[in-house]
Amino acid sequence: MDQIVNGRRNEMFKIPIPVVGEAFMVMTEKRGYGQRRDAFELLDALIKKDRLKLWGFGYDSKVFECAKQITDVCSEPMDALITATALVDTECRKLYTMDATLIANEDTINDIGSGVMLSDFQKVEFTPF
Repeated sequence: MDQIVNGRRNEMFKIPIPVVGEAFMVMTEKRGYGQRRDAFELLDALIKKDRLKLWGFGYDSKVFECAKQITDVCSEPMDALITATALVDTECRKLYTMDATLIANEDTINDIGSGVMLSDFQKVEFTPF
C-alpha cells in the first residue's frame, strides 16, 4: 500500500473500511501482532498528509441500489458494496482490486453504475492490485 500511495504523488486514495479490517487480519495471521502498530502508524501518517481517506458506505441509497444490481457479477456481497461505493463516488476514477471477476466484468459493472448515477457518473477503471 505504501508503494502505491507514495508512488503516485498527485492521486488521492480512499480505502474502504472493510478492506482495512481484512488487511489487518491477514497481516496479523502472516506477520504477527508486532506488524500491526507499524501499519497503523503508516495509515495515520498518510491520512495526516491528506494522501489517504478511509471510505465508508455512507447513507447514499444509490450505493445500495447499485450493489443490488451488480451482485450477480461480484464474487462476494462485500465486493458488491465496495464496488458500488466506488461507482457512486464522483471522485473515484480507479479501483484497485485483487478480484479477477471484478476486472473481467469492468464494462458491465460500469454500465450498471452509469444507469444508477445517470449524469453524475464517471467511468471507474478496475486495476489489478
